[in-house]
Amino acid sequence: MDEKSHAAFRDYAWKYFALHADQRLRTFNFFLILATILVSAFVTLLKEEENWLGLSILPFLLAFFYLCFGNWILGTSNLLRLGRMR
Repeated sequence: MDEKSHAAFRDYAWKYFALHADQRLRTFNFFLILATILVSAFVTLLKEEENWLGLSILPFLLAFFYLCFGNWILGTSNLLRLGRMR
């Protein structure tokens, strides 16, 4: 492999990694914002002590979002792993 094609391959690999790393970071930041909103709503409802249905749903909603975002990040990790294999 000559130097020119090696540099092009390295540039392509770096852009591939940067794209997926940026996607993972943005996904994690969005999850943190969403989790903060749900925990704030939970604490607010806990202080009111009137809306027990909403209070019981919020932890399950947070767990659901955790699983969704976790699977999304796991899929991105698998893409990066597959990209290193080739």
